[in-house]
Amino acid sequence: MPQGEPAVVIRNATDETLQQVSTTTNIGRSYRIHELQPHHTATVRVSSHRPMALNVGATTSGGKELSSEKVYVASLGAVLALVSSDGITLQYQR
Repeated sequence: MPQGEPAVVIRNATDETLQQVSTTTNIGRSYRIHELQPHHTATVRVSSHRPMALNVGATTSGGKELSSEKVYVASLGAVLALVSSDGITLQYQR
């Protein structure tokens, strides 16, 4: 993974389509995925050359809003986001 481009790998572990998944940083950037199917995975590259905080939010097809805690990441590595019906958990791997 190139330096300056950490990845967010989002896994939809629910039985319903996620209408929208957003990854938002504390440096003013937001990345969106539309229509993430059940039990599918999507990857977002987050462009930054410095450490940052980010969180992931999702809206289910039933309109339920899910959100993660913030995680702090360096300018490399990967954040694994697991979306379940109970919420979103993040794990950062450098």
